Amino acid sequence: MMLPPMRRLHLFNPSHDEALAAHTPYYYPARAARMLGNDLAVLPAWWAAPGDAVLLPDAVELPPADFTGKGIRFLHLKDLRGGEAMDFEEICPWGWDALLVHQLQAARLAPDLLPDAEQLEVIRQLSSRETAVQLLHALRDTLKEGCGTSSWCTSESAVWTAVEHYGAAMLKAPWSSSGRGVFAVHFPPNDNQRRRVEKLLREQGGVEVEPFYTRVQDFAAEFQIVDHHTTYLGLSVFTTTENGGYTGNRIGGTPFLESQLPATIRQQLPAVIAALQTQLDRLVAPHYQGPLGIDMMVVGEDDGTLVLHPCIEINLRRTMGHVALALQPLLPEGHTGIYRIQPVKSPLKQEENCIALTPQAKEMEAVLILEG
Repeated sequence: MMLPPMRRLHLFNPSHDEALAAHTPYYYPARAARMLGNDLAVLPAWWAAPGDAVLLPDAVELPPADFTGKGIRFLHLKDLRGGEAMDFEEICPWGWDALLVHQLQAARLAPDLLPDAEQLEVIRQLSSRETAVQLLHALRDTLKEGCGTSSWCTSESAVWTAVEHYGAAMLKAPWSSSGRGVFAVHFPPNDNQRRRVEKLLREQGGVEVEPFYTRVQDFAAEFQIVDHHTTYLGLSVFTTTENGGYTGNRIGGTPFLESQLPATIRQQLPAVIAALQTQLDRLVAPHYQGPLGIDMMVVGEDDGTLVLHPCIEINLRRTMGHVALALQPLLPEGHTGIYRIQPVKSPLKQEENCIALTPQAKEMEAVLILEG
């Protein structure tokens, strides 16, 4: 039996955000990122198309069979380094960075499938929180409702002037992930906070300063840019730990996901999504092609009013929200679900209503929990 020709090569590189901050092809990912990269390596099989391939780290065993039923091929990096003939149309990583390109170059993938140094630098700069600040300002100029302001600072004096203006503030490194590189400050700062800001400015060149907001709910809008045009894919309603670490997504159709938001916020969504598409077409689409997500927040005001913050962060890569959207077809009719990243031996795992998405995971696994 002949297998269909492979079209795209997918891979999961969760060290992407760290690699952007490191800004070197020789960066060695932290243990947590390496562990997730191994345990969740097969995850792209769930959004890959029939005939596509998924690239796994050499340390990860190849699945004994295609558990998705889509005819997905699983390959090791060593297969590519060994010169096995591969005719790919496109490489689809979690996100592009210098470390990944270096690894794929060593695996002898065709250079025309990889971004060059100039393109990598553009992707890195667009991934910076400086872009999120620019996008937020453009949105606030356009939208009649909502909240949000932020300052991009490149000097210590500018940082502390902004903090003094806001009172309570959140400081954010240009590149960070899962809540790392984000910390709260009050004016006046202590010596440790001053040293931390000095280091960020010295190593990464800037700091985002935003007022402290009372977070009521996290959600995101997921997009895809193809041929300089931004397409809206759907909502991501997700949960995080107190320090911003991702824990899971609600899964269901558009009406269900929108129903998870307050009514006043739902009413604003069409205008917000349209404004985001316009501004992404202007700021990002001329320079980038692929998936991206915009994190947003429902904010509680002092008087109890709920308002929408339209741009907390821009993720110029695939996100867990994209994964959640890709998992919707797995839901039986009339069901919703929860997509979670959890310890393999989590008590939440119940065989009768739980689909293991990464069956060979050893420490952390991805699961889809069905709801009635």
